[in-house]
Amino acid sequence: MTHMAALLAERTSVDENGYEVRLTATVLVAVLTETLLFWAEHDGEPDLTALFARALDHLGGLSL
Repeated sequence: MTHMAALLAERTSVDENGYEVRLTATVLVAVLTETLLFWAEHDGEPDLTALFARALDHLGGLSL
């Protein structure tokens, strides 16, 4: 998670130890994990990028 938080912080110019950054990083890792599991269970369908975008859309967008 710390790498994801550092990346988010770098791209948004916020403190990587801030609650919102850490929370967002945790959510993104969970979304990525579940998306990859779903994709693998369905023999690589649908398109992985589209599936990840669908997951983020479902969450209504994340903001810091």
